[in-house]
Amino acid sequence: MIAGDLLLARFARLAADNAADEVQAALLVNRLLSPSLDETVVRRALHALIPASGESPWSLLARLGWKVGDRAILDLDNSRLDYLLANGRGIPITLALVLVDVARRAGVQAWGLNAPGHFLARVDRAVIDPAVMQPLPLVVDYGRATTVDIGMRMLNNVKHGALSQAAPHMALAALDCQLAMAETLGEGGLCATLHMEAAECWASLQAKEEAKEAFERCLSFAEPGSRLAQVATLRLKAVANRQGPTLH
Repeated sequence: MIAGDLLLARFARLAADNAADEVQAALLVNRLLSPSLDETVVRRALHALIPASGESPWSLLARLGWKVGDRAILDLDNSRLDYLLANGRGIPITLALVLVDVARRAGVQAWGLNAPGHFLARVDRAVIDPAVMQPLPLVVDYGRATTVDIGMRMLNNVKHGALSQAAPHMALAALDCQLAMAETLGEGGLCATLHMEAAECWASLQAKEEAKEAFERCLSFAEPGSRLAQVATLRLKAVANRQGPTLH
């Protein structure tokens, strides 16, 4: 494992806690990216965001100039809640989570929406695009995003950004956190897929033993005879037969 045991334990508890809110998930992802994070400072900054009389929560954030940061998910800073609060730059999911938090503290019902493409928010009866902080003319409800959905989705962004920056160890750390939640929830199929991803990361690092272990873990969760099991078996054999680098 790459991620620390304490952080993994917190992700596991998050998955088991039906009362955990979305900000808790975002803070755990933030801590993965910034281990020295002071969560109290972040909470204090969130609570300082108060709409003016008659102002909607999204109008407040639009007035403050908040928007999607340069390079979006490719820049891991944009997945950090502390960075967003300090700089007004994030990605749609972090912007949406702050919007939801501001709305709830103003006494308005709000939650995230698992929309295809980028993340959206529901604030009262309006569907808000957090990338532009404007209501959308939508009547389709994409379904409320759970706290686990949000944690998983944010960690997917971290994996994508890390791999785009040739930082596979950060991608592996994000996978550890996803596995902590998936195993707590007993999601065997998801565990198999995540172990497969981890195995490929280890293989790209030429870490033969770690890759073999991850492929074996994938097979322990995969449905026997499934396409995933077949691919994992072939990849395991290939890795096992691979010769290590010649040392000079």
